[in-house]
Amino acid sequence: HNIFDATDMDIYSAVMEAKKLREESDAAGSRDDVDAGPIEPVPTRNEALQAAHLLQRYTGSLNDPFARNLESMLGAFGRRTRTKGLLNTTDTKITSYFPRKA
Repeated sequence: HNIFDATDMDIYSAVMEAKKLREESDAAGSRDDVDAGPIEPVPTRNEALQAAHLLQRYTGSLNDPFARNLESMLGAFGRRTRTKGLLNTTDTKITSYFPRKA
């Protein structure tokens, strides 16, 4: 079936069939996009930076071109990660840190 030869009715039929199948799978509780396993949390920025620092320390002791390349990439990762963290900060006022007196 060539997608470029599809008529409006073909497209409508395909969409309605997909909608019907989606509704049936929702009703049965068997969705494809739901993973039954637990979701592992993503490492924090600080954890990623600590891992990069650990790898840099390890590769510093190796005398290998690959290790030098990895050191360079880890350094760039650290700089970009810190810069991104700084750009995501918001301005605060000093009074935000002290409770108001009643």
